[in-house]
Amino acid sequence: MKLEFRVRGFAPKPGAAEYATRRIRFALDRFEHHLKRIRVHVTDVNGPRGGKDKRCQIVAEFHRGGEATVTETRGTVTMAIYFAVVRLRRQVANRLRGMREKARASIRHASIEPA
Repeated sequence: MKLEFRVRGFAPKPGAAEYATRRIRFALDRFEHHLKRIRVHVTDVNGPRGGKDKRCQIVAEFHRGGEATVTETRGTVTMAIYFAVVRLRRQVANRLRGMREKARASIRHASIEPA
């Protein structure tokens, strides 16, 4: 699983990338063999005006195609990353469960003809 971290519009505290990497690896380690790449984009929505304006968007790409995307806006970078990772873990788990059930259903409904 390849991990990319990008920041636009401000300079985050030193260690924000390490925090994001640690949180993502901890939350998604059980799904690692299903994920090809994870991109983390952190932006400052309002610029220097302040407010609830740090946005974290995480995109997880699956090996079999498709992706899961979550976006979270909070007051600090670490809180935006934290809540985005929580939502991403749930979304990845649900997406993989759906893929597994779809494959299982197609096998159950396959018609078997005698040779």
